[in-house]
Amino acid sequence: MKYNLILITFLSLLFISCQSNDSKDDNKISEKSSSKEKAPKTRETETGEKEEAKEKAKEEVKETIIKEEVKELIAKEEEVTKGELKSLSSKNNEPEILPVTRFINHTGELIDLKDYKDKKNVLLVVLRGFAGSVCFFCSTQTFNLMNSVERFERRDTQIIAVYPGKAENIPLFIAEVNQLQKSGAQTNFQLPFPVVLDVDLAFVKQFMIEGALAKPTSILLDKNGEIRFVYIGKKISDRPKVEKLLREIDKIQ
Repeated sequence: MKYNLILITFLSLLFISCQSNDSKDDNKISEKSSSKEKAPKTRETETGEKEEAKEKAKEEVKETIIKEEVKELIAKEEEVTKGELKSLSSKNNEPEILPVTRFINHTGELIDLKDYKDKKNVLLVVLRGFAGSVCFFCSTQTFNLMNSVERFERRDTQIIAVYPGKAENIPLFIAEVNQLQKSGAQTNFQLPFPVVLDVDLAFVKQFMIEGALAKPTSILLDKNGEIRFVYIGKKISDRPKVEKLLREIDKIQ
């Protein structure tokens, strides 16, 4: 009986030992298998993270470059605008006279700004010109001036629109302005102020207000023919409001 107990105990211990070893071997196999499976994933993850980091760095560099380019463009635009204003404004705080005073209107008649000296102020409104189609902002600006022409006349101010380009494009421009009327287009419609031509952009180039054709510009001359106010649009939609122009005229009355 005693020997049987010893034998049973021995066999039990042997069985437990075998089970323990099998478990350890299974764990080792599992760990090895897991290690083998994880290794490629880890390398892929690292590669992905590196690529992501590279892309992020590239984006940051691009963003920095874009910001610098924008700053540079803004600085250049400011310098150009300063140059434009300087070319059209007074020197040593003394009003400047326009060197160009003679224009031809779209019907071929001569208009000389000197004829208005001691009689009227002159508001020159330089439009963009014909760049393959009529500029909506030019026609809208002209339409607004047309509807306020009496307010300018009460201030002894003659509006003259300067149209860069050829005479053949003027009828299209006038027709576009005519279409803006709420009451509908009128037959034989004419603007209540002259439209003069700057065929070769001589006026535009002289005052450095070139754009695709010209930058929209408003120049106010007093009754002495001296420049008293200049507004150069920074984009095609940038035009001074009628009220703004009337206030500037009131300042020189």
